[in-house]
Amino acid sequence: MKSNTMSILVLIVAILVLIGGFSLFLWIRDETGEEAQENTIEEDEEEEEEEEEEEETPEPTAAPTPEPEPTPNPYPLATDFLFTDRSGNEYRLSDFYGKPIVINFFATWCGPCMNEMPGINELSLQHQDQVNFLIINLTSSESISPEEVFTFLSNNGYSFPLYFDTLDQGTTAYNIDAIPLSVFISEDGHVVGTNVGSLEKDQMQELIEKLINGQSF
Repeated sequence: MKSNTMSILVLIVAILVLIGGFSLFLWIRDETGEEAQENTIEEDEEEEEEEEEEEETPEPTAAPTPEPEPTPNPYPLATDFLFTDRSGNEYRLSDFYGKPIVINFFATWCGPCMNEMPGINELSLQHQDQVNFLIINLTSSESISPEEVFTFLSNNGYSFPLYFDTLDQGTTAYNIDAIPLSVFISEDGHVVGTNVGSLEKDQMQELIEKLINGQSF
């Protein structure tokens, strides 16, 4: 009887050990699974954060190339002024911008002025498509009317564009105290050169070519 009781006790203990061992196995498995799951979640979150950081970090871009600053024009702006044709129609110097301009201030009583008129007439015809010629009579210095000035020049075979400084604005603008005075102006209205005194045709031709080609005087 005592032997049977011992056997039953051993069996019960064995069953309890088995049940306890199995329970312990299940607990360890659950804990390990949760920890592995937590590690996986943390790793996934870290990967997502890294991806977000990569997306948020802007890619470096090349700095824009600065535009070169325009070279300042070394020549002074021409002073604008009012003048007329023989019919009294008014013009301004700025009306002729867009082409290079040659102004020649003259008077019929001025011998050196008359000496350069044949060359000016030829050159005005030769370059009329490239240059605006403004041959301007100093009206207030004349003893004859603008119409008589025009007739005098026409009778001598001159056909260049003739204008009149009837209001002395040209005289004032360019401080004229000696004639002939030639003023060479770029197409954008800058005075690139002047000459006081009579010019031979070839001298004026050289200056006009420099003006057309944008060369320094």
